[in-house]
Amino acid sequence: MRSIFTCALFASLAQAGLLTPVWIELGPNGQVLARVVVDSAADCPVLEADGKPITMTLRAGAPAGFQPACEAAIPQKVRRLRWNSKELPLPKTPRQVIVIGDTGCRVKGSAIQDCDDPAAWPLKAVAAQIASAKPDLVVHVGDYLYRESKCPSPKEGCEGPYGDNWLTWNADFFAPVSTALSAAPWAFSRGNHESCNRAWKGWFYYLYPAEFPASCEDSKPYIARSGQLRIGMLDTGATVDGNEPPAQLQRISADLGTLSGKVDWLADHHPFWGFSPAGGASNAVVTPETLEPAWQQAKPQGIRLILSGHVHLFEFIVGSGQRPNQLIAGDSGTQLDAGISGAAVAAGTVEHDFGFTQMESEHSGWKLTLKNSHGAPLVRCALPDHAPASCTYVSSSSPVSQRGMGRQEVSPGSTTTNLLSAPNQPSRPLTVDQKWQNFASETASPLTLGAGVFNGGASYLTNTDPKYGRNRGGFGEDVAASIADIASQNFFADFLLASAFHEDPRYSRRGPGPSLVDRAEYAISRSVLIRTDTGGTSFNWSNVLGTGMSAALSNAYYPPASRGASSTFTHIGLSIMGTGLAKLAPEFWPDFWQKFAAKHH
Repeated sequence: MRSIFTCALFASLAQAGLLTPVWIELGPNGQVLARVVVDSAADCPVLEADGKPITMTLRAGAPAGFQPACEAAIPQKVRRLRWNSKELPLPKTPRQVIVIGDTGCRVKGSAIQDCDDPAAWPLKAVAAQIASAKPDLVVHVGDYLYRESKCPSPKEGCEGPYGDNWLTWNADFFAPVSTALSAAPWAFSRGNHESCNRAWKGWFYYLYPAEFPASCEDSKPYIARSGQLRIGMLDTGATVDGNEPPAQLQRISADLGTLSGKVDWLADHHPFWGFSPAGGASNAVVTPETLEPAWQQAKPQGIRLILSGHVHLFEFIVGSGQRPNQLIAGDSGTQLDAGISGAAVAAGTVEHDFGFTQMESEHSGWKLTLKNSHGAPLVRCALPDHAPASCTYVSSSSPVSQRGMGRQEVSPGSTTTNLLSAPNQPSRPLTVDQKWQNFASETASPLTLGAGVFNGGASYLTNTDPKYGRNRGGFGEDVAASIADIASQNFFADFLLASAFHEDPRYSRRGPGPSLVDRAEYAISRSVLIRTDTGGTSFNWSNVLGTGMSAALSNAYYPPASRGASSTFTHIGLSIMGTGLAKLAPEFWPDFWQKFAAKHH
């Protein structure tokens, strides 16, 4: 039935000289616009508004290489709008909103996505799911065009147009979303792929709800209204990942100030807080792509939810204090980022799968559901108006184009390695099995080998315990003993005793808010203090006793000169001290990463 409808749709479009369905989009201050791309200016259609004709007129300023568009402003008093006997959706207070983002098929240099494979680029399937859901509003959080360079080989499945022109915009956006384009009104955000050095012409001509500018510019913020729901539309297309110029932050801060107290939601492309893979790995870091400094400058009021994209995953970060809930919906088509794993915390979720986010209005808030490209629910979150949000998993993901995928709970403040969680926030307690996995993962980490070589080398050079001597085999024995020490301490402290005493072996950062001295003191104190499974703080029995058990065990393989009570207690003291100093790395490494590492999309 759906294929019959699609054929009929395209037949009617071709007959009328239309290259896209007529779509409705939200403009500034309650304005409602109808748009359509046509074959020629003579093809601008006539709409029927409450039985009266509204003639769509040519949109001025079509750039070279672009098909013309027609548009019409729809009076707010109109209750029924039709084209070619088809009912067109008009804005109303939504009971259902769908959010998508980062939808194009990536073709740039060596980064090639198979645009012909619906499993590798499922935007058409996502659009079909949107159409069948019959939402009241669709919000696109930016990045529409990803075909930026010529396909290196037809075998890659990327043959076709590229660059900022009609053919590419049609291939990357209009054609695959055609079934959803007229299913509901749309609100369009601008992404960095629509910045002034990329696909800005197509963005401003086809999707920007105002006049086509004489040259590329940062657009002014505006309020899109769908009935009683007010969404602040913020242009962050010019944002530079991880190295934001002060002038850009000031502009965004000023724009936030303009929207403060006037909107319920905020839609933009770049997240204000979120996570990304660390250096392409599957560990999580606070992404350097966030605009939190601008938020802290403006301190906007009244915003309950931020809709963003840019990070090619689904993320939902539970708000706290002055931070509203943050949805990142960068999972709707373009090549996904590496799945994030190994960062624990129950202040949000990350999901690595293609799909879309469905928001449903409830009596006292909203229900959020992440669905994959086949419409299967993966994650559900409750967003009550006057209580913290919470999320639960519904079902497992299916493999995505043979790439690794992951699902993880995260929270602002998390960072690399599998020991981390959020600052001063209770985390879902680890099960005994998860504590075993945590021990196995950290012990098998390359960092363990590196620490073993470093500690063993230091013992060898200084001829301190374990004293295997300065002979040819002494260095290897020192390194082996050091690795055994680390492994046994991890086993006793992070698995056996952490399970017995119901303590959480993961490190919870203090930063980045407090002073460096406070954070350093906090990190070092974690050698004797620890968070419990219930979220409290107690004496770190697992580390202190585990270190003692590991030191006692070392008497079984240390040379005779390094055995006995004196050496064992010295071993315990130095190990506990070393544990505290080692916590400085996860406390401060995310700051270093956020300052110096930038991920380009």
